[in-house]
Parts: sequence; structure tokens; C-alpha cells
Amino acid sequence: MILKGMVDKLKTDITSLSYRVYTGNLPIAEFMVLPAIVVNQVTPSVTLTGDRLHGVTRSQVLQTRCQVDLYGRDMGVLNAIAGSAANSLDGYQGTLDGTKVLGCLMVSDMNLSRLENDLYRLSQDYEVVSVC
Repeated sequence: MILKGMVDKLKTDITSLSYRVYTGNLPIAEFMVLPAIVVNQVTPSVTLTGDRLHGVTRSQVLQTRCQVDLYGRDMGVLNAIAGSAANSLDGYQGTLDGTKVLGCLMVSDMNLSRLENDLYRLSQDYEVVSVC
């Protein structure tokens, strides 16, 4: 649910890429339209334990790490899109696909530099704390 919610939020907030935000993998090269964003969950959700967190019993709180990869051929454009993705997700509190999100925080932002065929990739990792 968190993954779909993140994709939907990015599509809504970055309208110029609304049809180029994916989960899983970047489409096969001959069908690829750039720039594009790929969102994946990189760790299983972990239930936090303890007493209470923001008025919610911690046994109801999940922590999930998701990765947002941005692909493009122009580094300047890609940096602008990375800024838009960060503005959309970093610090977000609200609802994603029906799940209450207590916080979505960027924990890493990496330039993975130039890949093959003049393709550039930036990667952002987010910790998402939500109520189940």
C-alpha cells in the first residue's frame, strides 16, 4: 500500500512525469521514455515495539524503507526532478493509499553517476513510518 501511495503522490505532484512513474524496473530500453522514476520497497516493513509513539501504540506502527530511482539523459533535468521528488515525499505526513503516514523522511540521496548509453541515475532512500 505504501508503495502504491508513493507512486500516486509522485504522479500527482510531478505532473510532467505522471505517466513515467513505475514500480519494479525501468521499461525495456526500446520502450523507455525518459526522464522516468522507479519506486521500490527495499526492506520488509518492520513493526516497532514499545509503549507509544505520537499517541499510537507502537505495536501498530510499521517502518518501511523505499527507494526512488530517477533516470534520465540530462543531469540538469534529472537534478530538478530529484528536487521535485524530495519536495513531494521528504517530510510528508498524511495518507498514502489509505495508510496513515506519520512521517516519510529521506535518509540518503546518491548520484550513481553515468550508466551505459548516456543514461544517468539518481537514487533517494526514504524511511516511511506508518500506522497499520
